[in-house]
Amino acid sequence: MKITVDLTLEESAEIKSLAICYGTTPKQILTQFASDFTESLRTHGSDERDLAEQYVARTFLDRRASYCPKEEALSDKEKEKISRLHSESWRHRQDQLAALG
Repeated sequence: MKITVDLTLEESAEIKSLAICYGTTPKQILTQFASDFTESLRTHGSDERDLAEQYVARTFLDRRASYCPKEEALSDKEKEKISRLHSESWRHRQDQLAALG
């Protein structure tokens, strides 16, 4: 499957430069992130999966409720993952508020 990503010229140049520094390509970086986030067989391990989940939860969790299926349609694994993401996102926001003073 091919997915198109919209980047500004600056973002495109920066991801190319960063990829070169890491000896990889932008395509490999984004593919690996997606593999870790979706917990596919191509994951690089549990830490990477956790970090990918945390990033998405912190960035998009507030929007999740309006797009997801009803809870009864979710598997136990999906329910557990959602619960964990809500908890991690809440703790992160509490840490941010505490840092503000």
